Formats: sequence, C-alpha cells, structure tokens
Amino acid sequence: LLKAMDEFAADDDWWRKQILAGKDMNDGPSTDALNEKLFGEKAPVRAVVTGALKPLFDYKAEVAAAKKAFPGLLKKLGITAAIPVAPAKGEGFKSLKVGGVRLVRPSDTKSDVRPFNWDAGYTLSLVGKLPGAVLSIGKGTVDKAVADNGENLLPAREWDRKIHFPRLSKDKTTVVFEVKLTVPGEDVKGLKEVSGTLEYSVSGGAKDVDLGIGDFKAGATGRELNASIRSIEKNEWEEGRQDLSLKLSVSKESVKSVAFYDKDGGKLDVSSYGYSSSGASTTLTYSIKGKFPEKGRIVVTVFENVKKYKIPFKISNVSLIGQPLK
Repeated sequence: LLKAMDEFAADDDWWRKQILAGKDMNDGPSTDALNEKLFGEKAPVRAVVTGALKPLFDYKAEVAAAKKAFPGLLKKLGITAAIPVAPAKGEGFKSLKVGGVRLVRPSDTKSDVRPFNWDAGYTLSLVGKLPGAVLSIGKGTVDKAVADNGENLLPAREWDRKIHFPRLSKDKTTVVFEVKLTVPGEDVKGLKEVSGTLEYSVSGGAKDVDLGIGDFKAGATGRELNASIRSIEKNEWEEGRQDLSLKLSVSKESVKSVAFYDKDGGKLDVSSYGYSSSGASTTLTYSIKGKFPEKGRIVVTVFENVKKYKIPFKISNVSLIGQPLK
C-alpha cells in the first residue's frame, strides 16, 4: 500500500489530472485507483467464499462472557467513566438535592426593572441521581409546596406546576430539573416540603430498521417508520458539504443511531447536523463531505420494548437557598 501511494505521489500526470478536475489535494487517490495498483483491476474488492459455512465458535456465549467481564476490566484499567450502567427498573431516586435557587421579588416589565431579566418568582433547580440509566425523562408535576410557616407556595396556574425541559447527564443516570414556586413571604425562612413526580422511560433493547429508501433525493419515501427525505442541499455554512434532512414518525428519544450506506454497502461518513422533534415526529439532518450518492440505503437503530415509570421526588426541611435546616 505504501509503495502504491509513493507511485501516485511521484506521478506528475496523476497530479495534473487531479488539479484539472478540481480535486482536493488532501484527498489522495480514490479507492478504485488504489485497487488497480494493488490488485490489477480498477474495481471494488470482493471476497468469494464457497463450500459449507459453519461457525467456528459459539459467538453468543463468547459475547455473553465478554460483557460479564467487561466492567471488571474497565475498573482494573481505571476507566470508571466508561463502565456501563444498568438500566433503571422503576425504583426511586438514589439521592435528590437542591442544586441552585433563583429568587426574584420586585419585577416590573413596564419599567424594565427585572432582576436577572426575570419575572417575580422562586425557582429551585433539583439534581436527582436516578436508580439506573434511563432512555429519557418525560413529563412531571409539582403536587405540593409548603413553607416552614405553612404558607402554600404552589403556583396557581397548572402550567407553572408542570416541570419543563428536564435535562439528563451524558451517562443518563442523573437528571436536573426546575421547580417553579410562588414568591415566599418575608417571614419564610425555609421549605417544609416540596414534592411531585417525574416520568422516565427505559428501553429493553434495540433493533435495526432498514427504511427501504433506495434513492438519495428530496421526496424519496421508505417502507418503514413513515420515512421520507425532506431535502438534500448544500451546506449553508461550510463549502463542499451537502446536508440531508430525514423525517421519521418516531420520537427523538426512540432513535439510537442512523447509518447511511452507498449502493454497494459501503458505510458513508456522515455527521449529525441537528434535529427538530415534536411528539412522534422527528426530522434529523446529516451532513457529508462532498455529495450523497444517488442511490443507497438508510438504517435506523431504534429502541424497543420501551417502558415508562413514574418516580416521586421530595425535599423537606431546607432553607430558601437549599441548605438543610437545623
């Protein structure tokens, strides 16, 4: 391979052709061109196997043993951040604490006097260690909020009692969420109780779904997940790249990964370029250097056997800044 690369590097005629074709000089020779020098034919390499085929070892047994030993190996190597976390199964929080507070008393939009550029209110940011790894965090509500003097701090509007935009840690074992309350009275020193529920989802596995899309063009549709290619267009921010927007009738949380292949089965080097999602409808955008091929296929790995659990949360006897009351 190195000898073939050296021959290209010393070939003035080859360089001249690359320049005239407007090629990127960092790309090097094409795979087919390399194959011609290595194997004598300018074509993809194929391996043909004949005769009876049978496994040489028990693959499932080997994988099961490897998975069992893997966490111990990681601990031995000191790579604790990569140790797999068992999925949650409906238990409660391992721990829950106040991570931060925001208290705004005077706020006047008309005169533009708004501390922190925020309306009057009292918000707690709670950090909860989940019972295991989860797929996603769903809806939540605050059911009770009582100050140390008995004052009810529960917001009057139902919308304000809901928990919006909870965030999961990268390993999906910790959640950060905000609880919105009314402004406590001047004589309130702390919180007697703030409680409610959150919802989380756990997956029982994943499966690959070939969408059945054969043409990489705008308007192409597939057989699975109501898939369609919404658009293929040049990248707005980076020269020489093309973006593809793929719409699926699944929630964003249900999608584990997406892989693109050319017509010969070669995996395309694409990068995620954002998404939009609402309920069971998701549009994913992917970018590729150069252009997508005219034909190929798309395989989506989706989580399956998804179960939802409700997890109660409760903090009690803390000060207005979240510290335990003595």
